[in-house]
Amino acid sequence: MDREAALSLLRAAERPEEERIVAAQRLAELGATDAVDPMLAVLQTSEGELRRAVIAALHTLGATTVLLAWLSQREVPRRQLAAHCLMLLADPAAEVGMIEALPVGDMEVQVALALAIAAIGSERGLRALAGLLADAQPTARGAAALAIGRFRSNEARGILERALARESDPTVRGLLEDSLREVVPTEP
Repeated sequence: MDREAALSLLRAAERPEEERIVAAQRLAELGATDAVDPMLAVLQTSEGELRRAVIAALHTLGATTVLLAWLSQREVPRRQLAAHCLMLLADPAAEVGMIEALPVGDMEVQVALALAIAAIGSERGLRALAGLLADAQPTARGAAALAIGRFRSNEARGILERALARESDPTVRGLLEDSLREVVPTEP
């Protein structure tokens, strides 16, 4: 299957999932970096095996590098798409770039990046999110609160408890309380 046929098949939502999976795999084999945009569109609307195949193909094609570059663009929708897709990819190689992009100011981008960092689950990511809890913007603190709850650890619990003790914004307080319910309980 050539690049054009694979691309056409991947985009054809009415085609059987197995055929679309083969198309994604073929595009990765061909090194079709121009297929990143269509793959990202499929990624957002697919699930199950097709989603896993598209994620694998995107990793092979180095999409993480493209998505990190999109985070610095002016277009908010492009940054939001990049952050959302980085969240779905959860690529540890992108963690530093995502941490650097956290203070972007757009809430949707911050939330997606914070959740992507949480999906990776590293100590560095937890520290970066804890630092975001001190941000002047409530949206940034809220994004961090949502993400830290995903770590499900006693360390995350402690960070959230300390943040709740000093937080004055009612929305952020609510997010911190919600996240505290998600983390593991402290052992006696």
